[in-house]
Amino acid sequence: ENLKEIRLPESIISIGNSCFSNSMKLERVYLDCDKAPLVQNGLLEGANLNLLFYVPKTKINRYTSGYTWMNYLDYLKPYE
Repeated sequence: ENLKEIRLPESIISIGNSCFSNSMKLERVYLDCDKAPLVQNGLLEGANLNLLFYVPKTKINRYTSGYTWMNYLDYLKPYE
């Protein structure tokens, strides 16, 4: 419940609904996956409203060009 950030491994292929539920202090999730993991509409149910997903600048187009992350484009941020 006190976790502020997490880095998910490259091997992640999907992130389930309400995965971050009750993680009210979680602000940053780092995704280094080569292929954007599958997500569903309930990804942020019960999560901190300020939660952001950080993706390497070189991979951000893999997240923004697919339909899976379309509902979460405002939560995606590139990083170097």
